[in-house]
Amino acid sequence: MLINEDGRFSELFRAYQSTEYRVLADEPFSMCVGKRCLEIKRILEKSLVNSAVFITAFNPLSEKLSDEENVARLFQMEQEIKAMGYQVIDGIGIGQDSVTAWTEQSLLVLGMTESEADSLSSRYEQNAYVLVTSDCIPTLIADFGDGVQLRSSHSTLTV
Repeated sequence: MLINEDGRFSELFRAYQSTEYRVLADEPFSMCVGKRCLEIKRILEKSLVNSAVFITAFNPLSEKLSDEENVARLFQMEQEIKAMGYQVIDGIGIGQDSVTAWTEQSLLVLGMTESEADSLSSRYEQNAYVLVTSDCIPTLIADFGDGVQLRSSHSTLTV
């Protein structure tokens, strides 16, 4: 895990860590980074996949775009994901920062691997996404560019 000495990415990373990742399945539920999620386990088992990615196309590089631009970007991302053969479930990221409340429409992509998510995230200029593997513990994966890559730990959330 790398971070600049001035820690400029640590605040943003912590905001992503504390975000509520809400999955709008038939029975909606929330995932929290670093905490085992039994609901996602059931979805993975039902879908016969070993992984899932929670990702958005909203606000590239954390720069606020208009609602219209964000919705169009997410629609484009969803079409690309479906063309790859993946099933998606709508989601919403709900920021828990007490200073600025925010939400971003998102997608839970069933069966997507980390390498595919890295590529998709890069194409849509996203700083981070959440990966869930067979352990059902959501992991935050961030790439801020310039060699600054951060990944949450399952045992403790550190930056």
